[in-house]
Amino acid sequence: MQGFLNTVRQNVGVSALDVDLGDVDGDGDLDAFALGRTSTNRVWLNNGDGVFTDSGQTLGNANGFAIELGDLDGDSDLDAFVVYGVNTSQPNKVYFNDGSGNFSDSGQNLGNTDGSDVGLGDLDGDGDLDAFVSRLFDNPNEVWLNDGHGFFSNSGQALGNSGSYSLALGDVDGDGDIDAFIATIDADETAPNEVWLNNGKGIFTDSGQRLGNLGSAGVVLGDLDGDGDRMLFVVNRD
Repeated sequence: MQGFLNTVRQNVGVSALDVDLGDVDGDGDLDAFALGRTSTNRVWLNNGDGVFTDSGQTLGNANGFAIELGDLDGDSDLDAFVVYGVNTSQPNKVYFNDGSGNFSDSGQNLGNTDGSDVGLGDLDGDGDLDAFVSRLFDNPNEVWLNDGHGFFSNSGQALGNSGSYSLALGDVDGDGDIDAFIATIDADETAPNEVWLNNGKGIFTDSGQRLGNLGSAGVVLGDLDGDGDRMLFVVNRD
């Protein structure tokens, strides 16, 4: 019967704030890179049957807030971009994968604390993955451009100041480049969501749209009605 899921309970570590799935060790199944809330980040390897084993790696510090996996250095395996959240005084980090699921700190310290989410995509059209980082507490969002080898530089853009909580990247205006939808949440949970349009070179402009006012905590882009364009599903806290 379709539509029903079984639950397999596994003890896969302590409290975590975010996780991303990808084949980090090249064996064809989905592994997990999890950010520890009170402990270091962990990589959990899948045996192919959905049973995970701790790889034994302890990466970075506690309180990583958001992660996205992608091939950042152009060697065809999945690396990790980690954003650190509030009260950590930690910059964002990039971890390189050796192709076997073993990660190492790239040595980069990217930006300040109070990050909330990260989206990876070729924002400037040069063929590599750049990073759009959203930030909390009236801090502006940032765009970090990749040199093609996994080393990032701040584009110098300060995008918005409404307390961004989550983001989704995608071509929302149909011009072939990647735009950004920002789900915002401020102290009284009334800040509207925003759309930032890309000029194709990684430079973003506020579209002027202010969408909703309920304190949004998550957003996903997709073609929900089958007409070929992107739509948004936004979740609110209350």
